[in-house]
Amino acid sequence: MVIHDHDKKWLNEQVRRLPQHLKIAAKECYFQIFKEVYEADGGEFHRARFEANTAIRKYADRITGKK
Repeated sequence: MVIHDHDKKWLNEQVRRLPQHLKIAAKECYFQIFKEVYEADGGEFHRARFEANTAIRKYADRITGKK
């Protein structure tokens, strides 16, 4: 899977906010969401980026207590 260069940096910033034991699972979840949306929407890259980025941001916010 190809990930946009900006998303690599952003994803790593989000994952760094998490406790160590959640980091790998968070990245796996990000890529799973991206793949599912990408395939369901007929290869719509921007929609897949949006959904995966939104999900990881909300997850990191919830875990870290940020609203």
